[in-house]
This record gives sequence, structure tokens and C-alpha cells, in this order.
Amino acid sequence: MKNLTVAEYIKKGEPSEYNFLKYLNPNNSYLDRQLNVQDLTYEEVKAVLRTLQNINTWEDISNVFETCFKISKNQFSRGLLTEFFSAKFYILETFKKIAENENKLLSSVSADSMKWKAAGGNRLDKYSDVLSVNQLGKIYGIFPMDLGKRKYFDILTLLTVEKELKEIEAIYNKMK
Repeated sequence: MKNLTVAEYIKKGEPSEYNFLKYLNPNNSYLDRQLNVQDLTYEEVKAVLRTLQNINTWEDISNVFETCFKISKNQFSRGLLTEFFSAKFYILETFKKIAENENKLLSSVSADSMKWKAAGGNRLDKYSDVLSVNQLGKIYGIFPMDLGKRKYFDILTLLTVEKELKEIEAIYNKMK
């Protein structure tokens, strides 16, 4: 069995004889490039997370690989199938950890969050990616969309600091 390129695999209609590739181990390598999450912007991480939640087409998959490995569409299609599946599993594993870590760091269960939901705060869920940078923009006097171009982990650190600060301030104000 020949190790096809991604383009050949797609052209052949994803033949079932290659299903065994779905059991390859994750590997952070595609076309001799590595995914370095430290280099991704907040916008890029959020775009990949959004796409991975509802990935339907090869175009979606290509976009994820282009963002993660900083490659072009042509480069993506020239990658070997074994390398593709290993890299795909690495991306899925990595972004699952990112989402879990972000949820853990930024989650808050308080009486105020219950009031927020009761007031209709859930309507803002569809803006969740922008809402975080919008809040930081207000705090630091920066246009929120400019913050989206900053490194993901820098923004996550600031969001975590602000969350912790608000929780401490709420406890402090109750103690007064």
C-alpha cells in the first residue's frame, strides 16, 4: 500500500483500506514543521477551537493545518497521509487540553454569575471570543480587536489575572 499524499487520498474518496491510519500515535510534525502554541495569537487559537467544534470539510481541515503549522493550502495537500493523521491527532489532543485549561482557569461559580445568567447574560455566549478581549480592552484602554492579534497565552494570563482580581475584590467588599 502506497503512502498517499493528502491530495491523492481526497481524490480517491478516502478509501477504507487506509482506515488503520486512524490508530496512529499523535506527532507534532507536518512537512517538517511543528505546532508551537506559544506562537499562535488569541484570534488563531479561537478560530481553530471554533473550527474543531464543527469540522465538516477538507477545507476546514486545511485551514486548521495552515494556522497550526504556518503552511499554505498547496503545502497541506502535498503532505503524506501518515504524517497528516499523526499531526491531526496531535492537534486534536493539544486543542482539547487548551480548551480544558482555559475553562478551568476562567470558570467562576459565584452568586454574581447566577445573577448574570438570570439577567440574560447567556445571550452573550455567541460573542464569547470577543467578550473576553472586549473586557480587557476596556480595562487597558486598547481596541479589543488589537488584543486578538496578541499571543494567546498573554491574553489568557491577563484574563486569569482579571478574574482572580474580581473574585478577591468581591470577597474583600463582603468583608467590609
